[in-house]
Amino acid sequence: MFKDDFPFPTYGIYILLAWSVLTIVWSLFGNSLVLISSLKYNAIKLDQTSVALIENLAVVDIARTLLVLVPYTINMTYWSQELVRDFYENTAVGRVACAAVAHLFFWLPSASVFMSCALNLSKLSCLMWPLRAMVRSRRAGYCLAFLSYLPYVVRIIATAVSQDEVHYYTWINDFVCLYVGSHTTYAVDAAYTILFAAFPTILLFISTIALFCYLKRAGVGFQRQSVVVNISIALVILVAFLPLDIFVVWRNFERGHGSFAYYQLWVVSFAVNIVTLFANPIIIYLSRTSFKNFVDSKCVAFYRAIWMRDAMENARLIANNRPRGTVSTRISVRT
Repeated sequence: MFKDDFPFPTYGIYILLAWSVLTIVWSLFGNSLVLISSLKYNAIKLDQTSVALIENLAVVDIARTLLVLVPYTINMTYWSQELVRDFYENTAVGRVACAAVAHLFFWLPSASVFMSCALNLSKLSCLMWPLRAMVRSRRAGYCLAFLSYLPYVVRIIATAVSQDEVHYYTWINDFVCLYVGSHTTYAVDAAYTILFAAFPTILLFISTIALFCYLKRAGVGFQRQSVVVNISIALVILVAFLPLDIFVVWRNFERGHGSFAYYQLWVVSFAVNIVTLFANPIIIYLSRTSFKNFVDSKCVAFYRAIWMRDAMENARLIANNRPRGTVSTRISVRT
């Protein structure tokens, strides 16, 4: 199924492929449920700004799933590698798609970090100035989300229209498009990495510690659940992004390219990083009573609908198979 010269053990590739497929299913289901419950049923009871940011986190996770994880999962299989590689390397659309996938792999997670950081800072401002929190709206949350998207969108567009974009993208053993940069982009890449990847991560770490200290000292009363949501989302993102950050630093120093450890680190960072795609809905379900009650009620209603349908089908089959002229039939006719 896979190439013989693939530097990973075969069982490891099967595990990674199964993990990717499972993540795709859970990410699309969980994040779609978050969006539907919030936009249609208003089931997430938080301040409006936080709700808007959580909705946009779900949008980012769905985009990462469809635009990054799905192509990567397809490219893992041996039967698709030659076809996909030919598409990426020999067609204009394929080169643009490879560029998009390569950039989105790094910048969409960074946007997620930025948005989680905005979520923490928003909650801190609510705790420090509770009277102002009453007038915060979803529009403010959507504006913060737009500002979180903007620098990464600008970066992707700027690189996509550059003249030598094809030389920026390479394959790591025939199954991913990866941005590696060139001597003309190192300064811009370094500046963007510091400003829009490293800085938001550091700010997220500091704001998470501040929320935790605030929770420890003040208890924050009725805001406790929402603070726990923020801290949990931030911790998952920080832990899941750590291997990817190490891989990016290693890649930028250009040491060990092609070595077994380099590829192993890539697999570990990839497998751990995609945990964030389905972790947020689980965190919200476990820590927000309103969302949990909504999901439980919908699950119960769905189960009841299936049970009633099966019961009615069984009753219909029994009625159709019952012989004519029996006592029970005559009684039912009279009634």
